[in-house]
Amino acid sequence: MIDIVNKVLEHISAYQKKQTKERIVIAIDGMCGAGKSTLAGLLHESLGGNLFHMDDFFLQPHQRTAERLKEIGGNVDYERFREEVTDHLVDVQGFVYGVYDCGKQCIYRQIQVKSANINIIEGSYSLHPYFEDKADIKVFLSVDSEEQIKRISNRNTKEQVNRFIKEWIPKEKLYFEEYDIPQKCICFDTTHCKMVSEKAAGSGPVIGLIVAYSKNRVIGKDGRIPWRIEGEQKRFRELTTGNVVIMGRKTYEEIGKPLPNRYTIVVSNTKKFEAENCTTVGTLKEALEIADKSKNVYISGGAELYKEAIDIVDKMFITEIDAEIEGDTFFSEFEEKDFHREVESHVDGEIPYTYVTYTRKHG
Repeated sequence: MIDIVNKVLEHISAYQKKQTKERIVIAIDGMCGAGKSTLAGLLHESLGGNLFHMDDFFLQPHQRTAERLKEIGGNVDYERFREEVTDHLVDVQGFVYGVYDCGKQCIYRQIQVKSANINIIEGSYSLHPYFEDKADIKVFLSVDSEEQIKRISNRNTKEQVNRFIKEWIPKEKLYFEEYDIPQKCICFDTTHCKMVSEKAAGSGPVIGLIVAYSKNRVIGKDGRIPWRIEGEQKRFRELTTGNVVIMGRKTYEEIGKPLPNRYTIVVSNTKKFEAENCTTVGTLKEALEIADKSKNVYISGGAELYKEAIDIVDKMFITEIDAEIEGDTFFSEFEEKDFHREVESHVDGEIPYTYVTYTRKHG
């Protein structure tokens, strides 16, 4: 966890250097059992300030109507949290909020909060859209399902574990998906203590390149990807959802339509494509000029666009295929000394592969 703490502290420091705000809010959302309270506690020890727990804002008995329990993200008293906490984080005189106790089924005590420049919110639903705009640094923690159940079992009764599996985990998942929570955050996998994606929440959007190539640098054959790897599309989707994707005409024609929940820019000087959330331009330069500057931009092929983009991207998310593959389209050579290379994970199988991230060196 200490590596994750240090990475979050780097983001906070970068944000503080770029902003003039005296007070900042750090929200830590994510899967139950992923370590949100542990991370929040360590950050609180390092930074000081105030620490708020979403567990103190469970629904009160009178709020647990059938309608409320069906609501996505309705499993927490988000109205009271905004009314008592987030609306008052700028109050110089401080404020008071109530703590709900599940065992006593009531708000059993009041906490007096002093004004502070650092305010940390931790727990599931801490990025609920009802008050999400208050967060300056947004962190999302995930954990492998097997490890998740193991951690939950270590601190709960068998009956409670069953409720997590049947009720609370599915509700959280719906909330994450409905409101695209991970796509708004710096994301970490606490099973392996690594960063999953960097939404530049405080360090600005990035221009990225996503590609998979074989040992002999093949990326395609006859206009298609000459392999099928389980999990490759999942990684692409996690990186690009909610952001901008730039691709060449041939790549777009292979897919046949704009990607859902992303804005697609097609680079083509021979054909114009018109579709919802899709724009055609003549050059990569034009594509970058019209891309939403508040979002990450990912270049996804083909070979000529990759070749042109290598010198300008901040990051390259590469799937290195551990095999020689026959093909007719290749990924260009590049100066590896210009990048920091980080091996994220290796997967064995019929076609072994490794996820690698190259981050451009600056200075």
